[in-house]
Amino acid sequence: MSGPKTAGYAVSEAQRALMAAAQRQQQARRRWELAVADRERLRAEATTIGRRYGIEVPAIPSVGGPPGVDADTVDRVRAGVSDQTRALREALVEAASRGAAARARANAVGLGSHGRAERVTATTFDAVRPVPSRSATGPASDVPAEPPTAAPDTLAADLAEADRLVARLPYDVEPPPTVTDLVGAVATAPPDRRRVLLALLRQHVTKAREAASARRDAAGAIAEADLVARDTGDEPLARAVAAARAQTARGHAVDTAALRDATVAAEARQRTDMEREHVRQAVVEAFVGRGYTVLPAAEVLTPVEGVLVRRGPSSRHAVRLTVDGSAIRLEPVRVGAPGEPPGVAGDEAARAADVRAEQELCEDVPHIAEELAVNGVRIGRIVGAAAGALPQPWIEVSTATPARGAERAGQERAVSKEQGRRRKPGAPPAARARS
Repeated sequence: MSGPKTAGYAVSEAQRALMAAAQRQQQARRRWELAVADRERLRAEATTIGRRYGIEVPAIPSVGGPPGVDADTVDRVRAGVSDQTRALREALVEAASRGAAARARANAVGLGSHGRAERVTATTFDAVRPVPSRSATGPASDVPAEPPTAAPDTLAADLAEADRLVARLPYDVEPPPTVTDLVGAVATAPPDRRRVLLALLRQHVTKAREAASARRDAAGAIAEADLVARDTGDEPLARAVAAARAQTARGHAVDTAALRDATVAAEARQRTDMEREHVRQAVVEAFVGRGYTVLPAAEVLTPVEGVLVRRGPSSRHAVRLTVDGSAIRLEPVRVGAPGEPPGVAGDEAARAADVRAEQELCEDVPHIAEELAVNGVRIGRIVGAAAGALPQPWIEVSTATPARGAERAGQERAVSKEQGRRRKPGAPPAARARS
């Protein structure tokens, strides 16, 4: 069994623990970045609110850099920053509520002199006037609506209720003209109409709070998903983030639950990618340890998947190494410069050279497996074809001198360069462990 070979693999628990620790560290850094962004957003909101209402707002200090790299330390300090931000936001909400109520009352005073409040009052009340009803005993007939029952004059209490409702508006959004109009209408309406106006004001405030909550939830989900997408290079998540931003720009609701599910799925794919990348790097380094050299991607002219390694710069044979989510594949191939004959059917000398190259690979495999085990990768049963049973693919390489030198350090630099070319943007390097 000296031809192409395939073997399943399993990563040791120790290696997986190191990968999980690396991912936790990355997640902690993302949480820190979100906390810092939230603080900076609060600083901008405080400036806007102070200018909007002409009031003094709480001072919002900025946050420095992350406290080291240990995930537990970062999370502990980040929790303290988030608690402080929450307290500062509560103080800002209180100040904004007072400012909004004061502005609404001040505007209400001026509405009456221009007749605007009276128009709002009449229109609003007419919209909720009872419709004609039908007789319960005789034929259908219009029954005039009962005039509204006079209510005791509760202007002070009604204005206080209006103030309380306005204070519940989202602190980071300027009160809309509709709210100001309703407050002015409450200030000038007869007692029997105020409760209708207050009910409408309550509806406006409730809708504004729900919209603000959905907006903040969407912004948080988009910010988190964007960080994960940039860190992992996950294209499906990047597309989901772009779609969510487009929805927000059009004023549409964002499915934050689906976006968070996509974020979790991207992190799961990252764990799979980290494991596969570790295995691929371990395989390449194991071959380097047996005296093979990595052919730089720039010298490989035929598009191929995986990494090419060969014994010495003059060898006409190489091994193509590929790793997917379940198996390691080793495929002997022929290599040569453009224009060189790849060999033809019936060329016994070429076929004999192919068999010798495959037999050399077969002899190296047990040593490769031992080196993989040292690096936390255990391979399963090896399945392959007999030597010479399958034709070897022909791959053109440039005439540039391949990487030379048998020193392990030099070879590992070539491996690192090759892996860096193939690693997804932002993907962390695989952690290493001795099993």
